[in-house]
Amino acid sequence: MPTRKTAKFNKTLSQRDTQELRIIRMIGDFQLHHTVLRRYYKHRELLTDPYYMEISDDFKTYCKQRDYSPITVGHYVKQSERFMNYLVSREIRDCHNITLAIINGYIRTLAGYTYKTVEQNICSIRAFLRYLVLPVDYFHVFFTIPQELNTLVLQNQKLLYSILIKSAGHTLMELASDPKFLGATIGVTSVLHTWGQNLSFHPHVHCIVPGGGLSNNCLRFVRSSKKFFIPVRVISKKFRG
Repeated sequence: MPTRKTAKFNKTLSQRDTQELRIIRMIGDFQLHHTVLRRYYKHRELLTDPYYMEISDDFKTYCKQRDYSPITVGHYVKQSERFMNYLVSREIRDCHNITLAIINGYIRTLAGYTYKTVEQNICSIRAFLRYLVLPVDYFHVFFTIPQELNTLVLQNQKLLYSILIKSAGHTLMELASDPKFLGATIGVTSVLHTWGQNLSFHPHVHCIVPGGGLSNNCLRFVRSSKKFFIPVRVISKKFRG
């Protein structure tokens, strides 16, 4: 039985040959994915869009806060930047517009890479998407009034309950907007209680506050430290006016 020989390609490609092959692959990718991927360009910085550049910086901080290793942080940031560059190429200018179809479309662009590279990219995208859905801690803040005001409140319940709830919310939001504490717009969930545990009249407000908020320029989400971002004494002083 004759032995079948496999021809070997020993030629070193010239720079022109390499460029032509890149062009062919770019055309093929455009036909498949309807976008030209930045990986074919020799840019030092992958991202040039200010919106995504700021998100990338914040994502890097987020990864460090979660105690990822420096190598993992580097991989996650670099590979998430490739994903964000893909979003730009698809004219996705806001992360809120990312859909499952967009994510699947990007994953298809990884065809041809090694299994390990594809796995790393998918892990990076997963971490990036977790960052985008704002997994934050929440804090319980309690506001009350002096008992000497109880009689006045009983006589003007609708008005003073409204003032109590609004004052508690405004106190937290105004302090959170201060760059000394957070520098962001937060949301607050408030619940009014009018009786204490011993069933005595005791108006007070319970507030659930997220550990972060939308930056004052409305471009990113600002996370607080694991501890509450506003000292209790500062809240008390502000609330009392």
